[in-house]
Amino acid sequence: LLEYKLDLAYEEACAEDYQRQIDAELEAEEEAEREEQDFWDSFSYLWYKLVGWSNYNRFVAPILIGWLRFRKRWRH
Repeated sequence: LLEYKLDLAYEEACAEDYQRQIDAELEAEEEAEREEQDFWDSFSYLWYKLVGWSNYNRFVAPILIGWLRFRKRWRH
């Protein structure tokens, strides 16, 4: 009986450890996606500074938005 309880406790600990690993991998992947999105968003601000407000709204913003949507669809 004691051996069975020890085996059961070991299996539960392994399952919890495996779940923690999965959660950590998902969190790391989400963090990487956030960092990548921040990187691309920084280009949006740079374009705004380079070309000015009127040109940015008329030409640059739609192109950047389209590019980001394309990348998001392509990844999924």
